[in-house]
Amino acid sequence: MRESKTVLILIFLFTLLPGYTFGDFSYSAYVNVRYNSNICLLSKEEKEDFLNGDTTFGIETYDDMVTRVSITPKYYYRVGDCKLSSRFTVRYRSFLINNVKNDVLFSLEQRSYIKKLSIYLIYTYSPEVKVKKYHSYELSGERVWFSYALNKFEASVRYSILESFDIKAGCKSYIKYYNKQFLEYDCTEYVPFVRLTYSVRNVAFGAGYSFKLSDARGYDTIGETSGTSSDDPDNSFEENQYMFSLDLTPLKKVCISADYKYFERFYTSDKHPSVDPLHRFRKNEAHRIDAGITYHISGRISLSLDYTYYRTIANSPVISEMDDKKGYNYQRFGIRTSLVR
Repeated sequence: MRESKTVLILIFLFTLLPGYTFGDFSYSAYVNVRYNSNICLLSKEEKEDFLNGDTTFGIETYDDMVTRVSITPKYYYRVGDCKLSSRFTVRYRSFLINNVKNDVLFSLEQRSYIKKLSIYLIYTYSPEVKVKKYHSYELSGERVWFSYALNKFEASVRYSILESFDIKAGCKSYIKYYNKQFLEYDCTEYVPFVRLTYSVRNVAFGAGYSFKLSDARGYDTIGETSGTSSDDPDNSFEENQYMFSLDLTPLKKVCISADYKYFERFYTSDKHPSVDPLHRFRKNEAHRIDAGITYHISGRISLSLDYTYYRTIANSPVISEMDDKKGYNYQRFGIRTSLVR
């Protein structure tokens, strides 16, 4: 798997060659300061344990102020009738109190524009994303950080059917390598998606659907398999996602956006409930609402306010109080300053 990842990265880097024409350089950057009410996605039970004095979570507070800083150099050029742009993004995320969760992300993107057709190729890498501290049965139930290295690939096309109507479709692939205490969670995820957008005057309506197939390793010892021979949990699942959006431009310099997403996840573990009670027959439902308003101070500088609400509801016939154990919610709201040159 790691060898194939290296090959894909080399292929992607090869597509970034600027061709035979010279172009223009540009860049964009932003600073986003945002409050997050639940930085580790703690469930009801975990919050109660934390508030009752459990010091094994590795954090000082379960909420925090989070600052994200991003810069993206861009290079625009042409190859024949095709317009292209190559972009490289570095994004750093910093937590005011719980800086153990600080992380960095890198992204390479290639865009091609041919008349009404746009093609996007994106590779994203983060060396470590810390989620929360879980009990590790490899260490007699001691809480250790549940973290992973992220590799994400995306290929998509966008086509303008009419002046006011376009369609975007593609596929994303996530490859996650977890830390040594949770090797059974290593996974590959495939997400084909489609989105339709209709624009009329200063209003745009959007609707989309995606399907996520997550194939987890399900074992952590040489000689085991992901089947019933392993006594480790199997986090594999299938997920439907439905999305609806509305964008308004009531004034020349003001943009208002609202999005709603509904997630329906079915865990596909075939292990006996006594071996994998947290995943066998489990179903998650989730709702996410995003809203924002952007004011364009000038042609290059904009100021935005954003809000997010997310709620996951977990159900299972194996554990009646599954939502207390695995359900969670959070709210985020913040301010963002963007610069485009």
